[in-house]
Amino acid sequence: MKKVSVFAPASIGNVSVGFDLLGLAVTTKEQSLGDVVSVELADENILQIVGDYAHVLTCEPSDNLVWTALEKFNQRVATDASLVIQTVKITLNKNLPICSGLGSSGTSVVAACMALNEFYSCPLNELDLLELMGQCEAGASGSIHYDNIAPTYLGGLRLCDSACSQTSLLPWPKEWSLVLAYSGVDVPTAQARQALPDTYPRSIVIQQMQYLAHFVDALHKGELARAACNIQDLLAEPYRSDFLPNFDEVTRTLQNKYKVLASGISGSGPTIFAILDETIDKIAVKQYLQQEYCQNNGFVVLADCDHLGARRI
Repeated sequence: MKKVSVFAPASIGNVSVGFDLLGLAVTTKEQSLGDVVSVELADENILQIVGDYAHVLTCEPSDNLVWTALEKFNQRVATDASLVIQTVKITLNKNLPICSGLGSSGTSVVAACMALNEFYSCPLNELDLLELMGQCEAGASGSIHYDNIAPTYLGGLRLCDSACSQTSLLPWPKEWSLVLAYSGVDVPTAQARQALPDTYPRSIVIQQMQYLAHFVDALHKGELARAACNIQDLLAEPYRSDFLPNFDEVTRTLQNKYKVLASGISGSGPTIFAILDETIDKIAVKQYLQQEYCQNNGFVVLADCDHLGARRI
């Protein structure tokens, strides 16, 4: 019986400096940091949810983004006369906590859409599939943006267009590594977006544009110290930090005591990230975050950029 399985990695949305525009796919050897979706023939359309975080998701198919992906995919390819739509069993292996800031909804959507596309021998091209993924993920975030979807699907550090599915791959320094700390406190994406103001002072917008422009320029020139010091967030972090336990104290300690290159909120939080190079003690940073940031079954992992993105397994 034909069966297709796809793994989609977690991601860091925004990467602080690029609100709704930047995203980084991440990987770790310490645990499965991503979701797997399998598609196989069945007598009727069925959704099964398994995995470490299956218990936090509703069993009602209409409330699940993987089911949304199935419906939207079928609608998109229904006009293809050469394709016969099948009834399938779609299984979500949920290994990322929801509302974690690690692109949890995006990983489910990307894995589902790509698995369905592979199941039908790829009737949708890359751009069409990316656009479909954005439409599906909007159900969780409240709007279409690709800062989680694009890196999870395509891998690497991605500069995205918030109005369309076009993305650009930016260089990620091989000298950099990451520590990711998930506190265990849920921060729904929609709630985190509602906390942001509708308008910003002109000076703040200009400063944030400068940070992003210098960050991108420095990456392309290999000026890593300049790139790191421009990882600043004036748009979201000041309004979201209250959702995160001890955020201000923890990030000050990371920078002042442990000398991390940069740190910030991953996506909407509560996961935070720290960027390190080979001169920084990764284990010490990890242990500090385990003691001072994690609670309620949170975790801390050493991670790197995932250059592969979603892939068939």
